[in-house]
Amino acid sequence: LVCASSTLIALLPSNLCCLRKQRGPEDTAPTFAGALFTSSFAFFLFGFQVHEKSVLFPYIASFLLPLALGPKRRPPWLAALYCNFTIVCLFSMYPLLTKDHLHVPYAIGMLLLTYLFEQLPRPPMVLQLACRLFIAVAAAIHLLHALISPPDKYPDAWIMLFTGVSCCYFVVAFLAVSALQLIGWHRLERRQQGGG
Repeated sequence: LVCASSTLIALLPSNLCCLRKQRGPEDTAPTFAGALFTSSFAFFLFGFQVHEKSVLFPYIASFLLPLALGPKRRPPWLAALYCNFTIVCLFSMYPLLTKDHLHVPYAIGMLLLTYLFEQLPRPPMVLQLACRLFIAVAAAIHLLHALISPPDKYPDAWIMLFTGVSCCYFVVAFLAVSALQLIGWHRLERRQQGGG
C-alpha cells in the first residue's frame, strides 16, 4: 500500500501537466516525453520489488526528451548530460553485471563514456561539477569494492553504496524533469535565446 500510494503521488505532477492546456503543439511533445520519463522513474523508484534492469525503462524514455524538445529548446550541452546519465544507469547495474562476470565490458563502457563526457559541449558549471562529482564518487566506490572487503556483519554494504548513490542521482533527475514540466518547457527556449 505504501509503494502504491508513493508511486501514485509521484505520478501526480506529470499527469496533471498532461491534462492542463498546452501553450501550443510545440509543448505537447515535451510534456508527453517528460511524463513518460517521470512515470517510468516513479515506478522504478517507488516500486515494491524492482530489478536492477528496470532502470532501462526510464533510460529509454529519457531519449525521447531531446527529440521532443526540438532544436530551439535543446541545449547544446544536453548530450554531455545524457552521457553522464548513461554512466549512472550503468553504474547502478554494476551489482547485476558482476554476477554475470561482465567486469571488462563494464569497465570499457565506463571509461569510454567518461571520455565522451569530457569531449562533448560543457553543461553549465553547476551541472558540470555535479556530473564530475558523481564520476569521482563512483570511482571511489569501485576502489572501495575492489580493495576492501565489506564488514562481516554487513556483507552487502558496498552493494548498498552502489544502489544508494545511484538512487540519489535518480531522485534528482526525477525532480528536475518534474520541475521542468511544472514550470513549462518554453522556459528552456527563453534561456537559449537569453544566452544560457
